[in-house]
Parts: sequence; structure tokens; C-alpha cells
Amino acid sequence: MTKEVSAPPADWDPTAPRVLADQRTAYDELRSRCPVARDASGTWLLTGHEPVRRAALDDATFSNAVSRFRNVPNSMDGDEHRRFRAVIDRFFEPQRLAALVPSFRQVGEEAVAALPRNVTIDAVHDLRFDTIVRDQVVSYRPDANAAHNLVYGLGRHVCPGRGLATHEMREAVAALLRATTTVALASNEPCVRETPPVSGYARVPVILRS
Repeated sequence: MTKEVSAPPADWDPTAPRVLADQRTAYDELRSRCPVARDASGTWLLTGHEPVRRAALDDATFSNAVSRFRNVPNSMDGDEHRRFRAVIDRFFEPQRLAALVPSFRQVGEEAVAALPRNVTIDAVHDLRFDTIVRDQVVSYRPDANAAHNLVYGLGRHVCPGRGLATHEMREAVAALLRATTTVALASNEPCVRETPPVSGYARVPVILRS
């Protein structure tokens, strides 16, 4: 006779109202009591920076081949991943990206020029910028702390387009700041947090002033 083994109870519910209401507090609490957590769907979550970093760098233990729906090269491991990645990386070499900077600048300036002023807009969907900080025009350098920065991933599976995304963000933020004197949170509309597993905000109402 085969004995059925029931799944262990879930450690947390990522869709619980208290989690959705304040993700930062919920994740901090989860990290303190259960660094490796499992939800009811069977999904495992690493809640600490160092465990995530170690998993990202240890592709011999942790596999990316987790779906029958292939994603080139992210769903591949080992030599197969290396072969496809070598082909893709050639299109993101620094000299190729440098040649595209004028186009990035033009697109950024046109996008900023089309933004309405002195009315409420959504920074997440209308601006499409992760952060708006004046100092970043000069110092936005995610590569400067690459050994610990998880924005673009780490190890063999680090995002091949990270240089492209950084160039685009730098030019877009620079265009916004050249054309804008103030970026203020709208006082009459609340910010709305994202739904796990996505972090951050789903909506950030702001007002741009020239």
C-alpha cells in the first residue's frame, strides 16, 4: 500500500490583506522567523539578500530549467545556456550601446515633452522611471556595486540587457530633470503598492512642474 504524504503547511500567504497593505513590514517579519518560506502553491521564497545572492551564483545547485516553456537563455543551464548567451551578449557590447546613446536621448526628450504639467500623473506608468533623483544623472551606476546588486541579477544569468537599460534610464531621467523644476507627490491621491511577487508600487501619483 502506498501512503500519501501531505504537503507541509504553508509558511505564509503572499496575497493576505496585511501583506498587500504593507509589503515591507510583512517581508521583514517573514525574514525574521522563516528565511526560506513556502506558500500554499508550493513556491519557495528566499527572503534575505545573502541567500538570494548565493543561489544566483550557484547554478550547479539551483536550476533555471523549471518550465516546459523555454525562455532563451533564461530557462537554460550549463553549456546550453553558455552557448546561447554567447550569441546574445554580442548585441550588447559597450561599443554597440554607445552608438545608440543619441537615439536614447532623443526618445527621452520626446517622451518628457509629451508629459502634462501641473496635473496629476502616474509615475509608474506615465514616467516609466524607477527612481527620480537629481544626483543619478551623474552617479547612477548599478555596475559600481555589481557583486551585491540584485537589480539585474547575478552570475551566469545576469540580465544581458543591463547596459541597455542603464543607458536608457540615465538619458530619460536626465531629460526629465532638464525640463522639470519640481516632482511632487500628489497630496490628494495615495500611492498603491504592487501585488506579490512584484515589489514596489503599482501607482505613484505625482505632479510635474516646469
